[in-house]
Amino acid sequence: MDEEVIELIDIARQHYHDGNDELAKLTAEKAVELDPEEPNGWWFLTLAQYELEDFSGAATSAQTLLSLAPDFANGWAKYALILQHLYDDELDEDAIDAYEQAFKCDPSHSSTIFTLERLYRKLDDKEKSEDEIKVLQTIKEMEGLTPNQLNRLGILHYQNKNYFQAINAWEQNLNSPDGASLFNLGLAFNNPEVSQDVDAIDVWRIAIERNVMVDRSKENIEKLLPRLLDLAENAKNECETVLEKELYYDVYLNPFMLLNYSGFVDVEGEFDFKKAQKLRKHLLQEISLEDGKVYWLGDIEISKSAAIGLCDELYDEKKRYYHSLVFNNKPLLDFLSTGNHKHFCVDQNDSPTELIKVLDEQDSGFKAWLSKYFSAQFDRVLSRAIKKKSFTIVEVLLDGRRWVTVEDSEHCFKSAKRELEFLAEELDALVDKSKSQKVSYKEVEKYLKNNGLLSLLNLMPSFFWEQQDHVVSNIRDIAISTFNLHGDAELSKKIIEMTHLFDFKSGMFKQKIEQDIDAINKIIEEKKKDEVHLEFDSGSKFSITESEIKRDSKRIATKDLVSLRWGGLNTRTASGVETNSLFVFKSNKGEVITVNYSFQHNSPRAELDKELVDDLNNALFAYLLPVVMSNISSQLEKGASIKIGHITLTPKGIEFESGWFVFSKTNFIQWSDYEVKAENGEVIVFSKRGGAKTSLVLRDVDNAFMLLLIGKDRT
Repeated sequence: MDEEVIELIDIARQHYHDGNDELAKLTAEKAVELDPEEPNGWWFLTLAQYELEDFSGAATSAQTLLSLAPDFANGWAKYALILQHLYDDELDEDAIDAYEQAFKCDPSHSSTIFTLERLYRKLDDKEKSEDEIKVLQTIKEMEGLTPNQLNRLGILHYQNKNYFQAINAWEQNLNSPDGASLFNLGLAFNNPEVSQDVDAIDVWRIAIERNVMVDRSKENIEKLLPRLLDLAENAKNECETVLEKELYYDVYLNPFMLLNYSGFVDVEGEFDFKKAQKLRKHLLQEISLEDGKVYWLGDIEISKSAAIGLCDELYDEKKRYYHSLVFNNKPLLDFLSTGNHKHFCVDQNDSPTELIKVLDEQDSGFKAWLSKYFSAQFDRVLSRAIKKKSFTIVEVLLDGRRWVTVEDSEHCFKSAKRELEFLAEELDALVDKSKSQKVSYKEVEKYLKNNGLLSLLNLMPSFFWEQQDHVVSNIRDIAISTFNLHGDAELSKKIIEMTHLFDFKSGMFKQKIEQDIDAINKIIEEKKKDEVHLEFDSGSKFSITESEIKRDSKRIATKDLVSLRWGGLNTRTASGVETNSLFVFKSNKGEVITVNYSFQHNSPRAELDKELVDDLNNALFAYLLPVVMSNISSQLEKGASIKIGHITLTPKGIEFESGWFVFSKTNFIQWSDYEVKAENGEVIVFSKRGGAKTSLVLRDVDNAFMLLLIGKDRT
């Protein structure tokens, strides 16, 4: 850089800092004139023009500056401010773009971060929500979020369907003065993809206590209560716990319970250590006398050292406080001790709101301490309920009051996931089977419904999307095999539509399945284009579809069809040429369906009649000929012989008699020597080498048309 330019930039800087904006502008202009590639000259020119309120000039200078220094965060921030003044629009689109560019260049650029946060909130544009979340997360890391910002973060996550992230944000904001996050948290818990309705009721009851959105909270509670009260009653009638007695107190044993403490523990007042000592002495005597058994705990066995260690936790002020909170809440105590599920059941009038408030106090440490015990017990109880197909208990457990930290959330479902994977193994085997055999709709339905897999997966929260997607993927794979390997589009569609029975699917699978169903529908429509559905003047109805031939009440399944014949016969009448078209279909059970249709060539509707006959021929070729042909080929492959008129088809060739009955002879034509053609309503069969020859009338002989196809098939 030229020394004169350096000097001019230093002078411009000094003038700007001294508030001599006009002199700063003149000096900076000289600097950029001498060296238009030097960004610092343009920077001080931009600053001076801005202070002089020459916003148009400042915008032009800033654009040049940023073309030379595109990563200059201060430059982008100043350019954004200039545009806001230039257009007198705080929410100018280009200005916001410039602030966003400044944030990309320097995510710690303080003024940009707080300006963007304010603008995004004011703009309230869903398309900008991800950007707004990034800005709020940055502010959180820098200095923490205000109650309003935390509430806003929860709203953004909720709008983007990140419900558990919304819950996490709102749970950190429950003590904010306006209480908005309280009501919103209830909405998140109540969302079908979260489905923690008991938590929703608990939170709305706290909102009512704090006089926050009272009417709406009461209204929402009244909507949820009937289902939850019925569920609680059903769970109570089913059992108290799904755990076996040998698992009682395995995860958690409360020291107050071990000491046979009566009444409630005063968590606020002085602890009565003398009473505890007396109870401890009695406990240790009981253990000594009864070989380690404690009768008031159902004769569980505990060693003296373990009992002493647990009792000693009461001398730790924090642990005593935590154990006291659990001991004073009997449903929570019973769950942690024996797996009793009453803790998760809603009450008509009350919720454990005081304990919930303690859980939400970050400084208390109670939730972090409780979480280890709770998550371990929850995992055990839920997996047992799944194993026993106790759907009511599973639903109760998942409706809320899962009092664990975010870090321990996954631990609540480890064993449950394994149980569901075990149940899904039968469906895995069905996928393998579908690759070699066509699987029926009932088989798939049986595996989904009879073993409870469908019901269980529909109860599960989003933690189980992987297991659900695995099952949905299996159903999709079976449907694909049904179509690709076995050619049954209708069954394939029925099977893949079973995925609609699942309440939750990831976006990826929803899109895949809809695409598959659309593709199958198009194929089915394409296959159906050759179907014929007729109603004759007499009122008689006739149809040919891929699955059947039907004439009024008579029906032949396509798979049962063994022979067909058809042909047209033209005759001259007094009124002109008349065509009679005959179609005859026979099943392997001896059923026969006949269609005989005549029309006059000079009739006003002759063209429509010709189209009708063409449609019948098209349906026959599309749906019926392949079935009969496949049946004939299959029999020949097995070594059987088949009669078509006076011709016998064998695995090696064809046989037929020729000549008069006295001097007749048996002719044999090998498949390699076989030739055939159609002429004047007849099928003519002959040897390529000459000599042997015979014919059949297409209209009169069952399966005569097959002779035109069989040669290509056999050679």
